Amino acid sequence: MYRSVLWNVALAGGLLMLCGCNAEDIDRVTVSGTVNLDGAPLADGYITLTPQGAGPSAGAEIVDGRFVFPLAGGPSPGSYKVGIVSYQPTGRQIADMDNPGQMTDELKAVIPDRYNKASELEIVVAAEGENKLSFDLHSK
Repeated sequence: MYRSVLWNVALAGGLLMLCGCNAEDIDRVTVSGTVNLDGAPLADGYITLTPQGAGPSAGAEIVDGRFVFPLAGGPSPGSYKVGIVSYQPTGRQIADMDNPGQMTDELKAVIPDRYNKASELEIVVAAEGENKLSFDLHSK
């Protein structure tokens, strides 16, 4: 179930990247970096970049605190809002809304809204040079 949630987030991010954009006409760059939550690498999650002007959105999976937006699906140079999400099992079972009569793991968001829904994170992606980002998030 947890991987299913991440997959759905990744799929949504991928669809955002494709919306209204001809991939051959877009200058893209590679972006990589790290995400820490309360001083430790974020085990897994998803990061999205949403342009503050024209350009494609981009999304990447976070694994062991690291992410990479490869050139083919990376962002264009410019300003972006950053969204970071991660869900962890609570240890409880709940009814699976997609499969009546089945139970599934309950998940809770471990990243505060100020880093996703109401993101306060903004970055500028450079046209040249390394685009290495580092996010140190706090759950409180």
